Amino acid sequence: ICAKSGIDPSLAESGIVEEIVRAAGTELHTIASIVGGLASQESVKLLSHTFTPLKNTNVYNGLNCTTASGDI
Repeated sequence: ICAKSGIDPSLAESGIVEEIVRAAGTELHTIASIVGGLASQESVKLLSHTFTPLKNTNVYNGLNCTTASGDI
C-alpha cells in the first residue's frame, strides 16, 4: 500500500496500516457519530454565542480517540 501511494514504508506504523486496511472502503458508524456530534456541538456554540467555537481545523484520531485543533 505504501509503495503504491509513494510513501516511505518506514514512516507508517504497522498497527495503523493494519487498521486502515481492515476498514478500507467502509464508514465506521462510531467515527461518523463522533464527528457528527462534534459538528453539532460547534454549531450550537456558533448559534447561541455562549462559547467560542473551534477555529480553523480539528482532526480526530480514531485509533487513539483523541482530537487536535490547529490553524492551517
